Amino acid sequence: MKTPSIVTLAGESGCGKTTVARMILGLIEPTRGVIYYRGKDLRSLKGMDLVMFRRDVQAVFQDPYASFNPLHRIETILVTPIKKLGIASSDREAIEIAERSLEEVGLNPSAIIGKYPRQLSGGERQRVMIARALSLNPKLIVSR
Repeated sequence: MKTPSIVTLAGESGCGKTTVARMILGLIEPTRGVIYYRGKDLRSLKGMDLVMFRRDVQAVFQDPYASFNPLHRIETILVTPIKKLGIASSDREAIEIAERSLEEVGLNPSAIIGKYPRQLSGGERQRVMIARALSLNPKLIVSR
């Protein structure tokens, strides 16, 4: 297994760290310059290239509660991207991947998977967000 690299962007408040993170995630476009993914301008990604980008580049936000649909149980929050991005070939496999990712972040799947985000502590919600990102085997995790 290849050792992951960790790159940190540090700077004063207001220097653009969040803006850079949003550009890398494709949430906003740069006003100058280009963001490339696998040699292609991020703005030009379509079809399978866009699916691969969404699979390979995941975000972990500071406030996971704002990212979760409060009407969905944790199982749905975890399993939906696994199924949508073709990580699993069956519903059972998707659930197994979700459960493994919860274990990787120190959560007991049977105690968490049936709950709603509001029923979890802030730390548990943050770990669910990390588990969601990890479950897709990303090449890059952008955290802000």
